[in-house]
Amino acid sequence: MDNIFNIKTFAKKFKETVKWMLENNYAEKIKNDLQNFKENKTHLQNNEDSFRALGMIIKLIITNSERFRLPQNFDNLWRSFEEKYGRENFRDRIEEAKKELIDRLANEIVVREIIKRKIDELFNYLRNQTVQKFTEELYQMAQEGGTVVLGEKGRDLYLRDFGYWDRIPIDRHQMRFIIRSGIYHACSSERSDPLKKRDLQDALKKFCSDYLKDYTVEEIELGSAPGIVDIFIWSFCAKNRYNICKDTPQCKECPLKDVCLYALIHQQKS
Repeated sequence: MDNIFNIKTFAKKFKETVKWMLENNYAEKIKNDLQNFKENKTHLQNNEDSFRALGMIIKLIITNSERFRLPQNFDNLWRSFEEKYGRENFRDRIEEAKKELIDRLANEIVVREIIKRKIDELFNYLRNQTVQKFTEELYQMAQEGGTVVLGEKGRDLYLRDFGYWDRIPIDRHQMRFIIRSGIYHACSSERSDPLKKRDLQDALKKFCSDYLKDYTVEEIELGSAPGIVDIFIWSFCAKNRYNICKDTPQCKECPLKDVCLYALIHQQKS
C-alpha cells in the first residue's frame, strides 16, 4: 500500500477538493449547511429552551433519523406549537404541550406507538431540565457510546447540527468513502473493524486531527470538526449533490482519482 498510496498526499488533495466543492454547483447548499450549524450552535447557547433544537429532535423522532419524510404540514404545525408554548416556561404546561403535540401529529401521520413513546420519553426528560441541559447530557452519553430518545445516527445528527462538531452522523455514503479513499487503512487502529461504524468514525477523527489541523473553512477549523468534514464527504457522495463516490464510483470524474486508494488499485489492475 505504501508504494501506491500516501495519506499525506491524499490529505493535501482532499483540502483542494473541499475548496473545489465550495466553488462549484452545490457550493451554496454546503455554505448554507455550515451557516445553519453555526446559527444553531449560537441559538442553543443563548436559549436554554431552544425550540429550534427541540423541533429538530421531534423531526428526527418522526422521520426515524431522516429515513422517512416529514408530514407536509409539519413546519406550520411546529410554528403554531412554538407560538403557543415557546414564549414561557413550557414545563409549567408540559403535559398539555405533550398531548397537544401528539394530537396534532395524529392529524398529519399515523402516530405509531414508537413515535408516541419517544416523544413521551423526551418530555419526561424535559420535565426537570432545559433543552440545553438535555443536549449536554446527551453529548456526554454519546462520548461513552450511549443515547436516549434518539438512535445513534439521530443523536449524532442532532449534536453535530447544534454545535458538537466532533460528532459524525455516519451513513453508507461516508462509510464507502472512508474505506475506499484509504482514510480507514491509514488511520485505523490494529483491532478496528471496517464493518463497525464507530471504528470508521474513529479513523475519520484521526485523519482530521492529524492531517486537517489548522485548515479552516467558513471560519471552522476542520482538524477538530470531523462532523463538518462529514458534510463535505456526504456532499461528495450523495445523489442530490456531487454524486461522485456513489454505489458505483465515478472515478474518471473524481478530483481525488490520482491519490485515492481504491482508484490507484484499479488503475494498477487495468
